[in-house]
Amino acid sequence: MSEIESPPLPPNGSEPSPSPQVHSESSAPAAGPRAALEIDWLYLAALGVGLGITFGPVLAWLFDRWMTDKFYSHGPLVAGGAMYFAWQRWGELANSDSRGDRRAVWILAGAALLEMGVVATGVMTAGAIALLATLVGLVVLYRGFSGLRLVSFPLFLFFFSIPTMSAGSEASGLILTPMMEIAASTTAKVTNALGLVAQVSGTIVRYKNYTMQIIAPCSGMSSLVSLMPLGALLGHFNRSRSWQMLVLVAAAVPIAFVANVTRLTLTALLGVNFGAKVASGFLHDLSGVFTFLLGAMLMVAVSGARWLK
Repeated sequence: MSEIESPPLPPNGSEPSPSPQVHSESSAPAAGPRAALEIDWLYLAALGVGLGITFGPVLAWLFDRWMTDKFYSHGPLVAGGAMYFAWQRWGELANSDSRGDRRAVWILAGAALLEMGVVATGVMTAGAIALLATLVGLVVLYRGFSGLRLVSFPLFLFFFSIPTMSAGSEASGLILTPMMEIAASTTAKVTNALGLVAQVSGTIVRYKNYTMQIIAPCSGMSSLVSLMPLGALLGHFNRSRSWQMLVLVAAAVPIAFVANVTRLTLTALLGVNFGAKVASGFLHDLSGVFTFLLGAMLMVAVSGARWLK
């Protein structure tokens, strides 16, 4: 038998190292972000159908209120903006390495209980909040709380499109009536300082030749619910921290009050000097736009403060 010669050992006596294995390019690559994103779109479509069936009455109510309630005529713009910002973050959320969190089940269970309460009571505002809570729970279930941070602003912005006030609601009257009374008394003080003599009785301000009654549309609520999402947007564009954005949103309360009192003061001056027809005519309708523009300018000024950047 012939002897088989083994290969020579290296000088240091160690075993020869195995040759590196070269993988051919024909090997199947792992599913990448694009494939994951395509699958996510399928899940998203199915999820959208399920949410549409579950929350169909709530969505119909939202659309109706946006079209008929003057307080929330800005609702479609706010909701559309929220969807746009969510779409901007969707790719990042879908390709995130964050894992889902099982604690989302508790959020979804709370949303389900809230929706069941809507069926029993008919309070549709709670149904819209249940929809928002469901979206939060699904994001946490899908990508955890770190994923929720990616889309926290769109969800936060969507909240301001939910009608929580109504001029004809008794519950809203508990808030609107004090707002109207405070606006009336403040307007009277301002006009007294300008040389007019005003007498206040609840929501009615009487002058020598003109009487002005503060009603729900003149309470300042319309400006308030419009300026709050504007504060959130300004905070987002300034890349503010969470507490800074909340401060901007809260700043809408005094700013809406100041803008509304300014509007009522101008209305009183028009009524005293030019009569009720002028004060309640075209200029009165135009003053609503003036109130929002004034409030928006003040919000922009506040957002420019150094400590809010």
